[in-house]
Amino acid sequence: MRLLILALLLMSISACEEPFEASFSPANQCWTISDTLTMVDYMDNAGQCAPQISVVFLQEYAYTNLQMKLLYQGPDDISGEYDFQSSLITPTGDWLLESNGGRYPLLLQIKDPLELPQPGRYTFSLIHNMREDVICNIASIGMRIPKTE
Repeated sequence: MRLLILALLLMSISACEEPFEASFSPANQCWTISDTLTMVDYMDNAGQCAPQISVVFLQEYAYTNLQMKLLYQGPDDISGEYDFQSSLITPTGDWLLESNGGRYPLLLQIKDPLELPQPGRYTFSLIHNMREDVICNIASIGMRIPKTE
């Protein structure tokens, strides 16, 4: 429930911000295990960052949850990963997300920011981490790295 409240809050806050820096719409609205959303960002300062992930589901999405993995690599062999899991639909089939014209947008932000120990070029890659290799009824996937002040 906390994750849902956070997601809804982030959606309302981010409505006026810049669009997602990297995004794709899966072919045939099916996200395969080999489809990777990748973006490269140059971090001017060492410190923390909290990537945001957007996924838009269609009504016919067949699972009650979504699991994703964010991998990152940086200078001097800096690397790590972060696992996302979000409940989307109740066991009785009711969406936990608000419908927007038959689409169900989800916005997630990393709960505990990633530690980036030095400035430099970082590559962020997002994959789904579901049991099935192909998950369908996904309209789009997006990612951005908000700049810290």
